[in-house]
Amino acid sequence: VLHAAAQAEQDGGPVRLERCVGRERGPDRDDDGFSDLCERNGLDVNGDGVVDLNLRALNADPDHKDVFVEVDFMQDNEHTDRPPARTLRQVIGAFRRAPVTNPDGARGIRLHLIGGDDRVDEAIPHRAELRFRGFGDEQCRGGAAIFDDIRADFFGTRAERANANARNILRAKGAVFHYAVFAHRQSDRFVPDPNGGHCVDEGSSGLALGRDFMVTLASFRGGRTPRQWRARADRIQAEAGTFMHELGHALGLQHGGSSRIINCKPNYLSVMNYLFQLRYNGGYRRPLDYSRQDLPTLNEGALSEPRGIDGPAGRRTVYGVGGRIHRAVPADGPIDWNNDGDSGDRDVDANVNRIVSLGCGGRGDTLNGFDDWAELDRRLLIRAAGGAEADPDFGVVADDEGEEAEDEQELTIENVEATLRETDEDADAVNDNDDNCPETPNPDQADSDADGIGDACPAAVLSITKTAAPNPAVTGSRLTYTITVTNEGGAAASPFVVVDELPAQLTFLSCEATGGGLCGGSDNSRLVSFDSLQPGVSVIVRLTAALSCPVPDGTPLANTAVVRLLSGGAEDEEEDSDTVFVTASNPPPVITNAAVDTPTLWPANHKLIPVQVSYTVKDNCGPVTTALSVTSNEPINGTGDGDTAPDWEVVSNRLVRLRAERAGGGAGRVYAITISATDSAGQSSSRQVTVTVPKNQRK
Repeated sequence: VLHAAAQAEQDGGPVRLERCVGRERGPDRDDDGFSDLCERNGLDVNGDGVVDLNLRALNADPDHKDVFVEVDFMQDNEHTDRPPARTLRQVIGAFRRAPVTNPDGARGIRLHLIGGDDRVDEAIPHRAELRFRGFGDEQCRGGAAIFDDIRADFFGTRAERANANARNILRAKGAVFHYAVFAHRQSDRFVPDPNGGHCVDEGSSGLALGRDFMVTLASFRGGRTPRQWRARADRIQAEAGTFMHELGHALGLQHGGSSRIINCKPNYLSVMNYLFQLRYNGGYRRPLDYSRQDLPTLNEGALSEPRGIDGPAGRRTVYGVGGRIHRAVPADGPIDWNNDGDSGDRDVDANVNRIVSLGCGGRGDTLNGFDDWAELDRRLLIRAAGGAEADPDFGVVADDEGEEAEDEQELTIENVEATLRETDEDADAVNDNDDNCPETPNPDQADSDADGIGDACPAAVLSITKTAAPNPAVTGSRLTYTITVTNEGGAAASPFVVVDELPAQLTFLSCEATGGGLCGGSDNSRLVSFDSLQPGVSVIVRLTAALSCPVPDGTPLANTAVVRLLSGGAEDEEEDSDTVFVTASNPPPVITNAAVDTPTLWPANHKLIPVQVSYTVKDNCGPVTTALSVTSNEPINGTGDGDTAPDWEVVSNRLVRLRAERAGGGAGRVYAITISATDSAGQSSSRQVTVTVPKNQRK
């Protein structure tokens, strides 16, 4: 006899924990660590047959890799650490563009940040400091909130925590989700002095421990913050980079890829690298990304300048010269490692990852490249093999020097300020820390409105949001996506495009755009071009498509719209993106007006009598296949029925022949005729009508 939970799985019910993420998990087509059945039917942690976590309702897809994070933030009446929605959209977009394959043919990983439209769950009471239990110097801990306590009180939505089944819901969610908190800052560090010591504001950007992490950049935005970070766009980039950096730790990446010890490697083009965690470093506006290639090893005792780092075209890198960060250079070209004015030396001895301001570098290091996305692909399988509960320290990996990587303090405000003081991106003789417009030369530093942002540098900042209606959408009907692009910057945006690749399950019908947008593209690949957009103004694009009939009921359809600013940067640089999920509704056919023309067979003369079956079938889209089948409450050739066979024949989907006979010692015979209807998506329904052969003429 099967256990109730195992029987439920066989019947299409929820999946036990060990069959979802553990060593015993079933088939997992997309290799994301969640079994196919779990992503379709949900997770049941206590084996009672009740769904504790409905992954399909969270848009999990057994044919596309998924990662889930719940995001909370601290807030009170005077202060909020809530990240802008665009911050999190930037990270979602980076995962979507990942060079990772999936069974559905699309690339990338779907990062699900569960909350509302802005991807955050809820505000939690504000505390000035936050730390993990056991972290932070004892002398300076004071009233710091404990992350572990915050998690115990606020992990899960309010509705989930209030549910009578909360214990099992949160246990299931904890096996699937990472947990992140945006907070003000971490607890202070104790520094000894002649008077005994004092506490110093560490100002760390964030920290990860196991599967969970915090982003503590709010203190970076205070009076000590570099001026350019006061601009909203740069706050977004800083928070997006730090969120992705700490999530990388939670997924198993370190500051050197596989190494926690060697940081600031010029041949490691990743947001995990201090050189690229933030957008401004040495004059390089880096893309938000993990590394995509395992670049060749650099031996600091024998560097080749003509070879450089042998990196990808279109990317740039930075490196150390004399302990200071050097201006960015092309990653695919020669590099003047020793800063002697040429790039022809082939056996250079230079400490190129030594950046004093970032605390990086040791002479004579061997600097290994690393492919983050390939490692994450592998790590998802490792998580699945051990199971989330069996692997609570999923984010801790062995580094490439054979030591266990421990959690460590991250970039601090002191690191950032010191680094920016060493760079002058626009070469206007004002260092980037003090420059109120670091990308545009303005030696006079004019700032007429005293907002900390120079008059010379208002920039266009395009944001995009997307909705879909109706949702759920019925197959065979129309679905409309509404895309809104807003210029949140201080200068006109021109030109720019909106790009949308509609899901394969849709057929494009029409496009319309406000603001002079020109609809273009072909088939499901849509492109809308705009000449310009003034600050504070929005434009709207509406794409209408038909949802195909064969799409199975409950299928989540992901669709992403991207806005690209074509001036002031590379055309392929994504400005912003937003993804919306629509659930396909494909109800089974509806059968009505079922009847037979001969409800009673008499006399019981053993003859096959034709019976016409009438009915009406309606479906949201065809074609619908119908069929008839027959059963009886008496056996064929039963005792006293005349020993004739067969007792029925199905002639067509509207006609059967039934034998007019019944058991002599019985109470009468009942034929049950089942009408079944199946649509193009495999959805089916049935209705029954009956025909009787009474025991006698009096019935």
